[in-house]
Amino acid sequence: MSAIEHVLGRGGESSRRRARLATIDDLRGKALSRQIEQLLVQRRTEDAIARCRTAAAAEPGTAYARTATHLLLRACGQGIANAGLDEMLELFTGQFGANGPNLEYAHYHAAVRCYETSEFELAQTRLDRFCRKFPKSRWQTDARVTQGLCMIRRNDHAQALPTLTRALGEDPDSPRAPQVLFLVAWIQLQLGDIQAAREALERLVARHPDSLYAPKARQLHERLPAHLPE
Repeated sequence: MSAIEHVLGRGGESSRRRARLATIDDLRGKALSRQIEQLLVQRRTEDAIARCRTAAAAEPGTAYARTATHLLLRACGQGIANAGLDEMLELFTGQFGANGPNLEYAHYHAAVRCYETSEFELAQTRLDRFCRKFPKSRWQTDARVTQGLCMIRRNDHAQALPTLTRALGEDPDSPRAPQVLFLVAWIQLQLGDIQAAREALERLVARHPDSLYAPKARQLHERLPAHLPE
């Protein structure tokens, strides 16, 4: 065998070895996914999180570790406490770097999870942090809308209105635009501005006639009084 053939042969063997390792990592990742899915179905969330953490820490930087970290995100989302979510963000930073795309989603998911568990003040804080940290994120509009929902839940209508209006102004074609317009109309009613509420409802029906919120907007529009009672 010539020197060139020898080198090529070794290179080919190296490529085959990498391919075998990738296949093994893939199979191990799928096996881990099945284990975690079973634990989550059984509502053994803490066991699932512990298993993911162990797998991610054992082989840092590998495809298997990244799979484990993604599974950790799913496990955390099912019901871990807020302190655990903070740990999840730290783990993502370690696995993917401070500016990784997965860290962006982890921040968003952590904030939304707080909203889903009725931790509205904490969710609002985390959503504000997310919007400032990732101003060009694909979830920016969703984050703004959820911020507004947090404020509504806390009866802070005066702050919810500009937050939702900003979300609509920055992304008027968002799939959530009909919802935002309906919320804006509802807030205007709470603040006593019937005309502004009427205009928001009319805008919703005109721009999004086939949306799920259009029938609700029509019904509410028909029930609007000419003015609020003294």
